[in-house]
Amino acid sequence: MNQEDEQPQWAEPDAKPDLLRAIEAVVLELANILSDYRDAFVISGGLALHLLFPQRETHRQAGTPNEAEEEPEPFERLTKDVDLILNVLMLDAMFDDKMPAIGELLMENHYQQEPRRHHWIRIVNLPGFVKPVAVPVEFLAPGRFAPNSADSAVLARMSALQDVEPALSVE
Repeated sequence: MNQEDEQPQWAEPDAKPDLLRAIEAVVLELANILSDYRDAFVISGGLALHLLFPQRETHRQAGTPNEAEEEPEPFERLTKDVDLILNVLMLDAMFDDKMPAIGELLMENHYQQEPRRHHWIRIVNLPGFVKPVAVPVEFLAPGRFAPNSADSAVLARMSALQDVEPALSVE
């Protein structure tokens, strides 16, 4: 194989336009099915950058670590899932047992919960897709809710009420 046939390191095989379209479809679906909770979560990660700056590119060093040359990298290559940071205090305060829990809404809409409880999967098959795409959805909570912290009880109560257990993000 010659150098022209080699893909740059960042060109992973699963970073395709179908994945980005599927992720965008899942975000729109989540905005719809979780509309009662819309003020209690924000999109984060690579998808947030893509949504904020759709026409921009990031720069990542190309080739070997010794190479100083940089190549543009579209945001779509940075996003492989949907990351949602939950406002744990707001979700806890706004809980109403007449409203369906987040976990219940996800299951009703064909999301599958992974063994790691903060991960959910939505299988998406849009027109033009070669095959269905699995889109991971990860719920996150600020690190201040870590076990043994003063706020860990709030996270535990919200997780039980909403049937969703977020992973802790780094603050």
